[in-house]
Amino acid sequence: MAKVKINRIGMIVFTVLFTITIFGCGLPGGVESGSGKENEYQYLVSSQSTSFEDNRTPVEYEAKNYEEIRAVWISYIELQTLLCGKDRSSFTSAVQEAYRNIAGMGMNTVIVQVRPYGDAIYPSPYFPWSSFAKAYGIDPGYDPLSVLIEEAHKLDLSFHAWINPYRAQTEEEAAATPDGYPFSKWYHGKEKGKYIVNLNGRWYYNPGIEEVRQLIISGIRELVQYYEVDGVHMDDYFYPTTDPNFDLEQYQQYQTDGGTLELEAWRRENVNALLRDAYLAIKKINDGVLFGVSPQANISNNFNTQYADVIRWCSTAGYLDYICPQIYYNFKSETTDFSTALEQWIKIAVQPSVRLLVGVAPYKIGKEDKWACTAANGGQCSAPNDCGAMGWMVSDQSNSSLLKQQYEKIKSEKRCSGIVFYSYNSLFSPDSAVKRQMESEISQLKTVFARTGDNS
Repeated sequence: MAKVKINRIGMIVFTVLFTITIFGCGLPGGVESGSGKENEYQYLVSSQSTSFEDNRTPVEYEAKNYEEIRAVWISYIELQTLLCGKDRSSFTSAVQEAYRNIAGMGMNTVIVQVRPYGDAIYPSPYFPWSSFAKAYGIDPGYDPLSVLIEEAHKLDLSFHAWINPYRAQTEEEAAATPDGYPFSKWYHGKEKGKYIVNLNGRWYYNPGIEEVRQLIISGIRELVQYYEVDGVHMDDYFYPTTDPNFDLEQYQQYQTDGGTLELEAWRRENVNALLRDAYLAIKKINDGVLFGVSPQANISNNFNTQYADVIRWCSTAGYLDYICPQIYYNFKSETTDFSTALEQWIKIAVQPSVRLLVGVAPYKIGKEDKWACTAANGGQCSAPNDCGAMGWMVSDQSNSSLLKQQYEKIKSEKRCSGIVFYSYNSLFSPDSAVKRQMESEISQLKTVFARTGDNS
């Protein structure tokens, strides 16, 4: 889940991701589970020598979450500035400033990316140190996650730990992964190409492998067991491709063993199994910790290209506590507008125990959004002078309230439980060309948040 998509930020970001060095602080380059046996989800780290000494003490705490969630995503892109290369004192100061901005705006929750690329910004026996802490595989000398949580709770901000379950290392990082981690063992063993699969220069964990799911669950368990997180959050990166060769061997073995599901349905069940197991693992440790997923807004794309069965997750208990579709559309969008997309999600969110949050896109404020215009797909804008592509722009930047209008629409729907903004930098470090408009947007949001109260 870094929250970077081609249809959102564009190929520029992807170019940066794959060209900046990984060793400094630059951007880095199933079947039903539980069938007949109790799985404690404790992946045993390789018996080979490892320098990790797990002296951590399990924590007992009451998770803090809000009736109405008003949250902001803090992605690895923000960590590039906030964290990378800083000592504990400098990092703490940067976090305090960021959190003061968030709380001062009237928000009550932060969703921070703690495992962006099969790595971690905290000490773990399962995943190597992230390049966003200091350098890939290098201990920064303190635990950034502890700082992030402690400072959030000082301001009564709920803290949700955001992980990307399947996306892993670049080829260069893979070769440099320290011994002792499961990824290193698989990369240098017979599991290479099976448990982990290389796709366009990046490795991905294979969702169809039970041991892979156990590893991901173990990583979730350690977050809830050793840190006072209030939630665990996954973004919208599930299967990275529709190519049948990605997991052909595993699917053929599934068929040999008597499985009858088509490839697409089998892949969806693999993802379903991960979510069910994650939900159960969290609740066994701390029932108050929320588990949520933030899928794409397009329901069909989720189902058919990433094998994310969002309809099931929204209609069946035992998968999620909340779902947060990224409805990054404006009100004028000619492809799918904000209100229409929201109505679609409300219709499928029929399970009362699953809260519906809505992700919105301040990063689009003041910018042309060609994908919101039918002309971008070879059509013709219905109103060329007021095309959906211009739906994030206003004639008077000092009086802009698009995000406020989206919040008020969300607030008016009884089924909705909150709003999440992507992302921190977009709100508080906007491009100079849109700074004036964003200041107006924030001012308008502060006013409406103040009217709605704390909702704790």
